[in-house]
Amino acid sequence: MTYVGAFVTSDIGPELLAVMSIHRPPRDTVKLCRLADGHCFSLNPSRVHVADNPCRAFEEHIREVVSKSRTLRNPLATVADKSRHFIDNLDEYITITSETSANYRYKPLVTYLIHLEYTRSYFGSYTSVDCWRHVCHTCELFGIAVPSLGLVRSRLDGASKQRWLTFINRNHI
Repeated sequence: MTYVGAFVTSDIGPELLAVMSIHRPPRDTVKLCRLADGHCFSLNPSRVHVADNPCRAFEEHIREVVSKSRTLRNPLATVADKSRHFIDNLDEYITITSETSANYRYKPLVTYLIHLEYTRSYFGSYTSVDCWRHVCHTCELFGIAVPSLGLVRSRLDGASKQRWLTFINRNHI
């Protein structure tokens, strides 16, 4: 099940894509954005595959972007330079995004922060409002525009439906 904001791959390449919009029949297409370069295109939903672990997929994307940037700045970078903490990578990713005017990466970044915050919650009573507050705080720390409560709710609804369907399919096969 594809939802707006999902991190996906397609059968045309291994690059990480973000779902920008979904058009129901008669058009029946999914508008995608390639996070590496911002190229937008549409595909049939059958050619789009949602990432099993969206947080890990986006973290790999962040590592790739940051390591390419470091290599371009310093081709003689050592392994110690490349193995920094993830928070440093995230901060550097945000800096790279703003320097290159890659505004298409901000919504997927906020979606990642929403997924990350929600998966870190261990309480059964954790609501979308609680998640929104924590995501707003994180966005303020990194200097990112704060998302609306509606955006957080829509991303959580899509992600929770995807997790539920995955759970059902794994237990009935």
